[in-house]
Amino acid sequence: LNKRELWIPACDLGEMPDITGACVDCNIDGVGTYQDSQFATPSTCGVGTCTTGIPDANRVECCDSIEGATAYSANCATATACDDDHDLSNGRCCDAVDGATGYNAQCQPNGCDGSHTLSTPANTATTTCCENIP
Repeated sequence: LNKRELWIPACDLGEMPDITGACVDCNIDGVGTYQDSQFATPSTCGVGTCTTGIPDANRVECCDSIEGATAYSANCATATACDDDHDLSNGRCCDAVDGATGYNAQCQPNGCDGSHTLSTPANTATTTCCENIP
């Protein structure tokens, strides 16, 4: 048996084999176009583009559950990149805080760069990075 033959999809693009081996439409929510994907083989349900959200790392589904995410891990589990308004922290996209070097589980800064000081303003429960006064 030729090893390459094992990876050749038996169905057309946008289809996958069902349990009987017949080709059926992929019908993945939010997919605009399909493309071949090594992770989707032997089906040809690799996500090319999404009508909503963006493809996960394996290109097998469309993700849009994390605000600010521009890239996702496999199966939409965590964010791997965020837009300019958010900072990546432990698989989440936290609202960017000027001067923050890290965030806690509540997406509040837990560290600041040298030109900012970590502070919790009076009458708030929100931690932030305040710019140092020269």
